[in-house]
Amino acid sequence: MISSQYRLVLRELRKSAITPPAGRNRVILSSFRAIFDQAKESSRSPEVEQRFTRQVDDLIVFLKNQREHKDLLKRYSPLHDMTGDEHRAATARRVGLNMPEDVKF
Repeated sequence: MISSQYRLVLRELRKSAITPPAGRNRVILSSFRAIFDQAKESSRSPEVEQRFTRQVDDLIVFLKNQREHKDLLKRYSPLHDMTGDEHRAATARRVGLNMPEDVKF
């Protein structure tokens, strides 16, 4: 059970990553590995194991929803990634105005 949850966490981390695999932070992955190895090796009571399983399930749901939220923001809020000046120009265009060009000296 714990190893399948570990694979699900890694899968969600890979899907939500914005950098290529070579540029990802190895410390985060090794920290997750250490947490899951410790959970697998230690003898735990059923209540503690259920609590750990619930927390990992919550983490998986959080990572999935965070990734979906980012995708939806990109899709339905095109002004989200713009700078302040680009945002103002896009807003002005939306109401039928054009922003004056900046004068450079």
